[in-house]
Amino acid sequence: MPIEKFRVTISDLRCKGLRKRTPVYLDFNFDYFKHDKTAKVTPDPTTGDAKWKYNILFYYETRYAHILYAKNLTIKCLHDPLFGTHQVVGVTQIDLHTLATGPVHHDLLLIDKVNDSQARLVFNLTMEHISDIGFVIQEMKIKWASKNPSLPDPGMMEPFVQVRTTSNTSELLKNGIKTHPCKQPLNAHWEKLHPYYFESCLSDLLNAGMQFKVMNVFVSQGKKMVGNCLLDISKGFTVIPGRSHTFSVVLLNEDSQNVGTLSGSYYFKNLPIFAQLVGGTHLETGIIDGQPLCDGIPMPMCPCSNLNPSPFTEESDKAESVLPAGWEAKTDNFGRVYYVDHNTETTSWEHPLHSLADSPATAKKKKDEHTWKKSKHQNLLDKYKRNSVAVTVQNQLKTPVSTSPKPAPYNPDVGLFAALSRV
Repeated sequence: MPIEKFRVTISDLRCKGLRKRTPVYLDFNFDYFKHDKTAKVTPDPTTGDAKWKYNILFYYETRYAHILYAKNLTIKCLHDPLFGTHQVVGVTQIDLHTLATGPVHHDLLLIDKVNDSQARLVFNLTMEHISDIGFVIQEMKIKWASKNPSLPDPGMMEPFVQVRTTSNTSELLKNGIKTHPCKQPLNAHWEKLHPYYFESCLSDLLNAGMQFKVMNVFVSQGKKMVGNCLLDISKGFTVIPGRSHTFSVVLLNEDSQNVGTLSGSYYFKNLPIFAQLVGGTHLETGIIDGQPLCDGIPMPMCPCSNLNPSPFTEESDKAESVLPAGWEAKTDNFGRVYYVDHNTETTSWEHPLHSLADSPATAKKKKDEHTWKKSKHQNLLDKYKRNSVAVTVQNQLKTPVSTSPKPAPYNPDVGLFAALSRV
């Protein structure tokens, strides 16, 4: 199994309603992967609240991201008296699936041995799933503006495009990728670009977007920017792998003048699976408020109430909730939605309305292809059965049949009597 990486941040720690006013500290155990303690602080003598100036960032790695519900974060609150041993004020435990899919803000009751504790632990924890995301541009073209005096003569240009994400701060991938200079500038067009890989989480990716910068190669002046744009990928975003998206954005020069339109299609590879809710609070009774970051991501397993729909859900996606006859929508172990066609006994990531919108010729071709594949599979199955029967019969015919009786069992006395009789 591949190693999955999470960026974890814990901050804004405070305890409310502590009975004793002796110094207290917190002990963290993050799935036996990270163990840490806070400094000792003295609770407020009036309210019994304790606050820590604590902020920790670490990266959690595991091969078993599919069973995060079986892994836990355990936090203990302990008194540190002047004399004697440390006393446990209370303990709280949260499974990592809830941390990775639930809200950032937590307000939990600290449980003690006699279950009479009124102290609560409040903190913020971000657990962001990070992966090497691949941004694949299938095709891209430029349509130059007809009236712009600041735009150089397109016929004398050799434009190329630089692509990068603003969510990536790595110096290695700071410049992103770039296309080759187009020798036909009036019909600037590129196809099947190399994938652009960068490390990010879903929230950073959706908030940052993708930046396109159109550059031009001048023989005398060198490289010069012609226009740039920022692609908002949050509209209609989905974590379904291989789902293609189209775009069309306006190119602006340094003076914010329109120099043309950049359009094309793209899709993502190796997207992160988990993402936390936007807003909301995690209590010991469940999660209240909040909304999913996008459609198709896993949801918390604990009780949830007052959840709002994803902010990136379009009306067209809501209309796709109706399925044709014989189709069924299911969810895999990671919360991703796929579609089952019981008519043809196949599955697909694509919504059936997309395939049903094909032309009659395309639909007939797909049906004929499925019928041919099913017939070929049946022919191979029948051939295999016939061969299996023939081999079985042939093996039975090759087995030698013995007509002689079995020899008598070994008896040493019989041999001795025969030898004595010959003497």
